Formats: sequence, structure tokens, C-alpha cells
Amino acid sequence: MTATVVGNGTWLSVGEVAEILGIAPNTVRRYMAAGRFDEPIRPKTLPGGGHRRIHKDSVGRLQAEIDGGTAAQDSPAE
Repeated sequence: MTATVVGNGTWLSVGEVAEILGIAPNTVRRYMAAGRFDEPIRPKTLPGGGHRRIHKDSVGRLQAEIDGGTAAQDSPAE
């Protein structure tokens, strides 16, 4: 993982987020467009030409949401 540290934390690329969440990069982009992550940044001064980055804490929150939703679906109805 080649996370980028900028200002107030560690920022991950779309590909890194996709790998962590086990989803396709295009799904990460759709989630970004739908506002499922905190506001991403485009660090234009960094190598890579301003590609979108997502804060690792935002990824952790979405992972918990995904895991919670999966657990709820797997639970038998009462």
C-alpha cells in the first residue's frame, strides 16, 4: 500500500480503497459520487497528478457499514 500522508492524516488511492473493501475501483468511484465517503481530496502537488484520495478513517467507517449490513443479512429473522 502506498498511502499518502497529507495534513491531517493518511489518504488512500481509489485502487487501495478497492483492495481494502474487496470491491472494484469503479464501485469506489460510484460510492464517492454518492457521498458514501467523507469529502475526498485531489492533492495536485503530489506525484500522480491530483488523483482522488480518500481518508483512511472514512474507509474504516464504510467497511464497518458493509460488515454490519452483511452480518444483518446473514442473521436469521426473529
